[in-house]
Amino acid sequence: MNIQDTEKLSAGLPDIAAEAPPYPIPIVRAGIQGLELPIELLVRGKSDERVVTTALVDVGVGVPVDQRGTHMSMLVLAVKQALTQKGHLAPRVSDVARKVWDVLKDPGTVTVQVACVYFIAEYPSPASHLTFPKGYLVRVAVTLGPVEGELRNPNWGKPQFYHTQIAVEVPYISTCPCSASLVEQEARGGYPHMQRGKVDLTVTIDPDYQETVWFEDLIDLVEAELVVVPFPIVKRIDEAWLAQASAKHTAFVEDVARVVAQSCTGDSRFASWHVVAESQESIHQHNAYAVVEGYRDEA
Repeated sequence: MNIQDTEKLSAGLPDIAAEAPPYPIPIVRAGIQGLELPIELLVRGKSDERVVTTALVDVGVGVPVDQRGTHMSMLVLAVKQALTQKGHLAPRVSDVARKVWDVLKDPGTVTVQVACVYFIAEYPSPASHLTFPKGYLVRVAVTLGPVEGELRNPNWGKPQFYHTQIAVEVPYISTCPCSASLVEQEARGGYPHMQRGKVDLTVTIDPDYQETVWFEDLIDLVEAELVVVPFPIVKRIDEAWLAQASAKHTAFVEDVARVVAQSCTGDSRFASWHVVAESQESIHQHNAYAVVEGYRDEA
């Protein structure tokens, strides 16, 4: 059953959501959150391979002052019609947003986000070269609407702005530069402390860029700069490699955020980028974080 069929079934029934609200206050965003859906994802360079995973879907729309609520079921049906199709994920997310825009007629700004775990099937350990699947949290978000910043479009028709964001969360390992310096200066032996961390990289795709930006593209970009990352399977020979590599590449959380942001600078695929690095501190009672934002026009 599609959206048009449900409209026929509802014919003659009162549209409670379309009633005037008791207080004429605009709603910036209302909708559905955390809708679970099984999806298939394409794999870069492997046309015969798919990643089957569970997506969490959020869809939000604006609600004007003269409307009590939005039509949640329409949002769910738009998700079902678009995300269950085959192909790359970003165009499917875009299709959800455009279906919502078309069926609700005047939804203000439409936001759709799909989050899931993307698996690289054969991720090799650094020294033993044993492989095991490695999962990454990834997101695709599409926003479209009237003139950006306005709740409602007085001349409803085609969206006046549109952008797509792709995000990956990549874990890493770092050694504290202060700890490494103390061990070296004191010459008393011992070992600098290490910690795990994660980088959340969100890029806004340039609207003129027509090629596919794969999750692997962003994962590779981040991991190339981090040097040392956790591995899903670690033998003693891998553990030795990790300890030695981490000792050679000490980094503050600020260093991590900066080096990933620098790798985005000048990349014609990205209109903007947002980097959040978080270090899960091993000897402190708190985590540490750093944020860098950038725009290609400023690069």
